[in-house]
Amino acid sequence: MTVGLASEAARMSNDQERTALFRLQGILESLRGGFEENHSKVATGLAEIIVELGANPGLSRYHALAQELVRAVVREIETPIRIEIAKRLAKETDVAREITRILANDQIEVAWPILEGCATLHDEDLVEVAINRSPRHRLAIAQRKVFSELVSASLVCFSERDVVEAVLRNPGARISGATFEHIGTIAKLHPDLQDPLVRRGDLPLLLAFGMLEWVVGALHVFLYERIGGEPNALKRIIGEAIDAKTLAQTLEESVRELINGFVAATRSLSEADVIAILEGLPSGRRDLKMALVSDYMFEPLRSIRETVASGNAAWFATLCRAADVAKPVFEAMVEHLFSRSPGVVTRDIGDSGVLLLAVHEYMSKTPQQARAEVAAAARGSV
Repeated sequence: MTVGLASEAARMSNDQERTALFRLQGILESLRGGFEENHSKVATGLAEIIVELGANPGLSRYHALAQELVRAVVREIETPIRIEIAKRLAKETDVAREITRILANDQIEVAWPILEGCATLHDEDLVEVAINRSPRHRLAIAQRKVFSELVSASLVCFSERDVVEAVLRNPGARISGATFEHIGTIAKLHPDLQDPLVRRGDLPLLLAFGMLEWVVGALHVFLYERIGGEPNALKRIIGEAIDAKTLAQTLEESVRELINGFVAATRSLSEADVIAILEGLPSGRRDLKMALVSDYMFEPLRSIRETVASGNAAWFATLCRAADVAKPVFEAMVEHLFSRSPGVVTRDIGDSGVLLLAVHEYMSKTPQQARAEVAAAARGSV
């Protein structure tokens, strides 16, 4: 074989081809001289010639030979040397795809630098490795700077917690709505995945809304801040959510029709709307009711949440008075936000006392006086 290569080289006129051929010949000589003693030399020479060949289609026959040599090297030489070859080629942008595919399918110690950083691999190459290789191969792919929705779907389809988390925490991962839904089902079983999931800026808002049914309580704050950043977000999202099977069952038909009406008309909530929606939303969903109140009053959600959490119904009365909230709406808000059992306030004598105190505070000042108090409190917190 060596003699044949030398004869062919003598007939070549192209300097690059001649150089490539003699470099390959040198590698073959090294293999003949004692493979076990020439691992490093073979690996270094092979990596260099692969880089020199690049992806030049005019040298395709030498690519084929180099490719066969890579296969032989993968089968024979020590893992540390193969790792060095992979690290060397992973940094190159002009390496034949066939060669990087071989290394990408090697054992993970060799494949990792290729899967993590090699730019010559295509989506179909990554998907093939993700589907057919190990969880660690998938984890390596999840570390790439950027990858497509197709690749993301192939990585998370095995529902492996570590891989899913790596995809979620990678800002360069593009994730489709269907893949987000699949991740959501996994996150229900693995609460530690819920934090990176809700913090994805591309998390669909409707999915975020649906997560309120099962996400751990500590993340409700982040979800509502995400939702609350959208103009009239609550009305729009509820309008979309009533068509979702899991949420449609929790809302009375009359409330769904009412929400459809004001979403379609893009009008502001009326007093009757607010009361009806408070009554129609699930009785235990105080967090959702706070979002509705925030949207209606144009009061920051954080302010409403902190006021309710502290049980300060008197200050809530001041906020409502300052926002010109009508007395029947205000009373409904207090009942649903400050009762011990939202939606069943009349069953608890203590809740009635809270309502009376709040109403007394509400009636004791004019809207102008209430607005002055709110402004003074705002200045004092700066």
